[in-house]
Amino acid sequence: MILPAGETDILHSHTAENVYFISGGKAKIDIPGADSMEAEIPSGHVMFSEAWTHQVHNIGDTEIRAIIVEHKD
Repeated sequence: MILPAGETDILHSHTAENVYFISGGKAKIDIPGADSMEAEIPSGHVMFSEAWTHQVHNIGDTEIRAIIVEHKD
């Protein structure tokens, strides 16, 4: 995933996933039916999440780059 500074991706879903952030940044994540959250993601950060639907806004001034590995259901 590559998300330039100031850009927003489309609302989308993933199965359970691991994400490795090659280059992090500041993001706002919208989750339908829940409060939005902001995160300062450091480069090299790894995260795991269960299946979810979300939209990511790059609210920082650097490009966010990540490798996403989805798990089979």
